[in-house]
Amino acid sequence: MKYHQFQDRIEDQIQSLNMLIDEKILHGISYKAEAKRHKALIRWARRDRKQRSLFAKFASFTALF
Repeated sequence: MKYHQFQDRIEDQIQSLNMLIDEKILHGISYKAEAKRHKALIRWARRDRKQRSLFAKFASFTALF
């Protein structure tokens, strides 16, 4: 799986969890499990963005030579 596909899948899962959490809030149902999953997905997305940006910085630095 390519990085872009992986990132798209994470974003899709976050969006679907957001909708599910919103529905549960409207109906007054607990959404604790969904919140934990959402938090984990957000961590994955942020970590991947940070790693990619470090690589991009390194690549642009090496392009100077």
